[in-house]
Amino acid sequence: MNADDSGYIADVVFDRLVYGFHPYGLPGIGTEESLGSLTREDLQAFHGQYFVPNNISSIVGDVTSDEAFAAAQRVFGNMARAALPARHRPTRRRGAENRHCRQAGCRADEHPRRTARDSRKHADFMAGISR
Repeated sequence: MNADDSGYIADVVFDRLVYGFHPYGLPGIGTEESLGSLTREDLQAFHGQYFVPNNISSIVGDVTSDEAFAAAQRVFGNMARAALPARHRPTRRRGAENRHCRQAGCRADEHPRRTARDSRKHADFMAGISR
C-alpha cells in the first residue's frame, strides 16, 4: 500500500466507486488503520486457525502428484486437523446495481474481482486493451 502510488490510489477509488462498501470495494490488503491495529496475538490466532492440514486448497508447481503428496505429508503429517469457522459469504446489498454497466439488471457484486494483473503497471495491461 503506497499513498504516493497514483495507480494504487486510482485502483482503490475505482473499486470503491464501483462496489461501494461491499467487500470488493474495500482494499484487499487492508488500510493503514486496520494493519496498524493488528497485534502479534491476532496473527498467531489467524495462523493457528487457518494454517491447518484440512484447509489446504492446492499445491502448485513443477511436481508430480506423488511429490506433492509427499511434501504435504512432510509438512502437515504430524499436525492435527482443526475446526474451521463457517465461511462468510457477503450477501448482496439492495440497490447494488453497477452504474458503470450498461446491461439491464447488472449488479456490481456479480462482476469478478479485479486482480493485480488488471493494474496499469502490469505487462499484460496494454495487451488486454488492444484485443
